[in-house]
Amino acid sequence: KNGVYTNGGEKINGADPETFQFLGGNYSKDAYRAYWEAMPIESADAASFTFIGGK
Repeated sequence: KNGVYTNGGEKINGADPETFQFLGGNYSKDAYRAYWEAMPIESADAASFTFIGGK
């Protein structure tokens, strides 16, 4: 399997494996985009995107 996948095994299309980070709470990011599960968050700035946490 080449690429980046969610914990559930769904491929995150377009994610950069070299810069990809799991942040927590189903959120992740790479150098170019932030994601919730396998979906890009269009309005997010990947450089400043962080996961604050919560319940």
